[in-house]
Amino acid sequence: MKFNRLRDQILYPISAIVIVIFLVIITAVSFRVRTITMGLSKKSMEETTLHYAKKIESDLNHSMDAARNLAFVFESYEMISAGERREVFDDMLRNTIENHSEFLAIRSIWEPGALDANTEQSSGTKRYSTGWYWADGVITRFVSEDSEKTEHYYLVPKETGMETVMEPYLYSYNGSSENDILIISLVAPIMRQNQFIGIVGIDMELSLLQYAVADFQIFASGFGALVDNKGGVVAHPKKNYIGKNIVTLDNREIREKELEIIQQGKQWETTLVSGYGANKKEWIHTLAPVIIGESTTPWGFYTGVPTSEIFEQSDSLRNFIIFLVLVMAAPVLIGAIVFISNQIEKPIKSAVEAVREISKGNLDVNIEIDSNDEIGQLLSAMQVMVVNLRSVILSMIDTAKLITDTSLQLSENSQLIREGTVAQSSATEETSSSMEEMATSIRQISENTESLANNVNETSASIEQMTISIRSVSDNTDDLSKIVHDNASIIENMAISIEHVALNSGEAEKASKSAVNVAKEGGDIVQRATDGIQKIAKTMDEIIAMIQKLDASGKKINSIIGTIDGIAEQTNLLALNAAIEAARAGEHGRGFAVVADEVRKLAERSAGSAKKIVRLINTVQEDTEGTTRATREGANRVNEGVQLITQTGGALEKIVSKISDVSHMMSEINAATDQQSNGSEQVVVGFGRVRQMTRQINAATKEQTRGSSQIMKAIEIMNAMTRQVSISIDEQRRGGEQIVRAIENIASISEQNQDVVDRFVGIVETLNQQADGLRKLTGRFHINDYKC
Repeated sequence: MKFNRLRDQILYPISAIVIVIFLVIITAVSFRVRTITMGLSKKSMEETTLHYAKKIESDLNHSMDAARNLAFVFESYEMISAGERREVFDDMLRNTIENHSEFLAIRSIWEPGALDANTEQSSGTKRYSTGWYWADGVITRFVSEDSEKTEHYYLVPKETGMETVMEPYLYSYNGSSENDILIISLVAPIMRQNQFIGIVGIDMELSLLQYAVADFQIFASGFGALVDNKGGVVAHPKKNYIGKNIVTLDNREIREKELEIIQQGKQWETTLVSGYGANKKEWIHTLAPVIIGESTTPWGFYTGVPTSEIFEQSDSLRNFIIFLVLVMAAPVLIGAIVFISNQIEKPIKSAVEAVREISKGNLDVNIEIDSNDEIGQLLSAMQVMVVNLRSVILSMIDTAKLITDTSLQLSENSQLIREGTVAQSSATEETSSSMEEMATSIRQISENTESLANNVNETSASIEQMTISIRSVSDNTDDLSKIVHDNASIIENMAISIEHVALNSGEAEKASKSAVNVAKEGGDIVQRATDGIQKIAKTMDEIIAMIQKLDASGKKINSIIGTIDGIAEQTNLLALNAAIEAARAGEHGRGFAVVADEVRKLAERSAGSAKKIVRLINTVQEDTEGTTRATREGANRVNEGVQLITQTGGALEKIVSKISDVSHMMSEINAATDQQSNGSEQVVVGFGRVRQMTRQINAATKEQTRGSSQIMKAIEIMNAMTRQVSISIDEQRRGGEQIVRAIENIASISEQNQDVVDRFVGIVETLNQQADGLRKLTGRFHINDYKC
């Protein structure tokens, strides 16, 4: 939410925060008060429940004490004579009921034969049974017994040997069902030397226990109830609940837990919901045990209070606090916030009005300062700001006037500067064009001079090359002359050599023909050697095959000898067994023992001979293997020899062919040498003519060398002159270029000056515009009733 007023920005958020704080405080206080109230209420309920439980327990124990005391006395029945026992015990029972008007009946039942022999006074169960009860204010003796009730009444303490409290049940003492009343029975067993012999029971009307809840008062509608060990309601403010089981009343799960706690004889506290529709309420129950005598079936007394009544006072306190907050605290606090926010807003409003006037241009505004706090300091600072702003505006007015006058003068001066820069720029452009034409002419002259110098240099180089060539020709003619002279001598010697070569070539031709014949004979010999070696190789292969067969036979002999060796060992064993049997036979086996011994010796000799044969055969096999390896190596060498001889035969065939070619060539050389011998004479004559011609050429080249030297000197002079001209022209060209660059710089500076003047004019115009804007801006302010 957006607030436009400062007061609203202060009032609404703070009010909301205060309300939230109040709600939190109220909620926390209410919760705490309810918690404390619940704790105190539960404690009070527990104390009240325990108090009433002990009161009921005391009253019931008083009745149980009477039954217990009679049972204790009856245990000593033997101290009384048998004929007087019944009368004495009946009187004691009657006296007891006379002294306790709260007792409805009192009785005593004995085991058969326990008190005395059965008499006519015994009941139909053949037990001695006697008792008294109140009927219309008169003590009356029992007339009859209810078999089922008597059995239950009697058998429970008999089985347990403990004091027993019977749950409420309907009973009629005169035998009429119309007179049935709800009673409870307190039974004490009569024990003699730990032996059960009978009981003493006291009956009490159930309505007598209503006193326990009749005067019970806790909160507005709180109640108390007495429950027996089986869950039956013994006493309750709502009489229609009496005799019902609490499990069937409401909230079965919690009621079953209550019954379990009662049977355990413990205290307990719980919360349950009871009722339906509009009558539905939440209750707090507290439970305390009622232990009657020495019975093992405790009862329970519980108290119930609606939680709404427990929280009634705490809710009233909460409502009172809410009333105080809403009716008194909240309005007062919100009024204080409104007052304070107005006090804060008032000087701020004054400041806002002052600032609004200042924004309109009124600098004569007066700001009132009523406090020294932060707002007062703000207003004071604003007052100082107005004073400073007034002085600044006055200064700006003076400055605007000065800027206007200055800008007018600058505008006039800038116009004059612009005209001067334009004239300077045009003059610079004319001078620049003239200098560019002059520079172009100088460049052309320089280029022509450079071309001339290049031509002179080229001519000089050509003449130098020609001179060098002439000198080379002269030198070559000298060398040629020497070479011709030398070659003439060589040719003469060569002619002599050619004659010798012709003679030698004839002899070589004869020798080559003899070599051809010898080579052919060698080829035939190599062919025959090849055939012989091939036959040797074949024989070596056959020898290797025979040796391999011999090796295989040796292996077979080894296997046979192994068999013989095995037979000899078996024979030896048989002979040994025969000797043993002969020894057993005694005299009759002596001849057989001699034969067995001979057989054994023969077997040993056979085994020894076989081993020797094996060693010999092994030696032969080793030799055979060595021979086989050597034979194979020999065969390999023979094969290599066959290959070499074959290669040798091929080489001899090539030699024969080459020697034949050499012989043919020697024939041709011989013919050529004859021709060279004839031509060498003609060459000697020709070299004589060449010698004369080289002499003439040598003389002409020497004259050309002298002429070229003179031309070279003239060209060197011309080259020096062209260099001087070129240097002068280069200096003129450089000077012209410097002048052109200077004029270009002047033109560039003129253009820059013109740009600067244009910008200056623009600045002056902008300054004039700003001065006008400043005059208009200051015109909005009012100072001392004067509009700027």
